[in-house]
Amino acid sequence: MTKTMKYIKTLAVMMTAMFTLASCESGNVGQTVVQFAEQEYVEGFGAGWLFVPLKLSGTDMNTCDVEVSVKVIPADTEYTEAVEDKDYQITSYDLVFRPGVEEAAVEIQLMETDPMKLPDIMEFKLEITSSNTNIGANRECLVHLEKTTADRLCGEWYLFFDVANPNYGDIVSGTKVNVTWNAASKRFSVLVPNSSSVYGTYPISMIFDEDNDYVILPAYDFITWYDPGQTILIAQFQATNIREMATETGEIAMVCDRAADDIIGTYDKNNFQTITFPASDTSLAIGYSYVDESGNPTILSFFGSGMRNIRLSRTK
Repeated sequence: MTKTMKYIKTLAVMMTAMFTLASCESGNVGQTVVQFAEQEYVEGFGAGWLFVPLKLSGTDMNTCDVEVSVKVIPADTEYTEAVEDKDYQITSYDLVFRPGVEEAAVEIQLMETDPMKLPDIMEFKLEITSSNTNIGANRECLVHLEKTTADRLCGEWYLFFDVANPNYGDIVSGTKVNVTWNAASKRFSVLVPNSSSVYGTYPISMIFDEDNDYVILPAYDFITWYDPGQTILIAQFQATNIREMATETGEIAMVCDRAADDIIGTYDKNNFQTITFPASDTSLAIGYSYVDESGNPTILSFFGSGMRNIRLSRTK
């Protein structure tokens, strides 16, 4: 091949790349490559939402949006194959990487998270179908969902406890509750029906230490800020020294101190039928926590019913 022919061939390849990559009305996508971050995405069912990551590389010369479309393809799995719109729903099949952005994710909502109604393993597969840039080697991604210990502790339970402060809240021992899992914070939320709550539930937070097989009721756990000035927050805590105190308006509020130690519980590791905590003199409460200038909690005033000796069972 002569030098002239090599030059013409090289020029043709460059022109093709130019027309392929310069698809934006203003700017171009440069020499970017889009693909799934991994060929397999592994998660438990209790996450509720899946965020299957895609990555964009070579963004130095990228000056416009990179657009990507995905679809579901047969997984050809030996396990249960998940069915779209029955087992899960995809928020959007089209993703956009703005200039300077190198990561995005396909958002997927799981339709069923009750461990009693799910197989041990379920899979489905995603494929990048088109993009206005180059598609890398990881064009496909297998989504592998497998029951974890946390998953097996989710679902319906009955909550039992001893009442410490019957005048606060309307929660009854033996109430059916729903336990959900937040993989990011490593916490269970025990959603207790409560008509006095604006959300219709009274949430109890339990930390999960899978390494040591512990379920923990924390001595103190931040929930959210109550006021814009961030001097009052809402927290869950183990209450001690419960007492009445007159407020500035003359009303009587129940205030307390918080316990120093978490309460560490265990669960039935064989059948996942019970979660139990040791007996304690402290009361679990959710309420207002006033913070000082350093952000440290000071006076605690609870509005949730105090509960002692919490235990959960699959049966009533």
